[in-house]
Amino acid sequence: MRPTAVIANLPHHGDSIVLIGGNETRENFAYSIANDSYTKLAALPVGHNITTNVCVNFKDKAIFTFIHDAELSIKVAVMDLTTIDANEEVESAKQMKFVLKMSQAEHTLDRFHLKCGVAMADDRIAIMSRGRLPGMRENISSLILYFRVKKHD
Repeated sequence: MRPTAVIANLPHHGDSIVLIGGNETRENFAYSIANDSYTKLAALPVGHNITTNVCVNFKDKAIFTFIHDAELSIKVAVMDLTTIDANEEVESAKQMKFVLKMSQAEHTLDRFHLKCGVAMADDRIAIMSRGRLPGMRENISSLILYFRVKKHD
């Protein structure tokens, strides 16, 4: 298995490659380019697919992961990058949190696959996918899904 790599400028680490998932324990790591060192980060939450996710660095403040499961539910998890401390390893039990779970009945997309994503200047994330909406004649079409990012304390 392989992790999904995300480039980010992390506090106390500088430019880093964040490695999301990729093993059976759902672990995440940050590789500091300047320090040539790894730091263990919060793991993916239970129920998060470890190999088919789209990850987006949101302004070096958070990394969002987007997946769909076998029931075509969309799930989004988040890792807060502002709380990462270079001098301490994360305890094994710490996990990212799901911030959105949307069933197929709610979003009504069919035959869809999430492909890639990007953070936009207007505090949204755009996810490119393929699939179809109800009533579409074609089986496969390009879709752009927008997610608005808001911080809740």
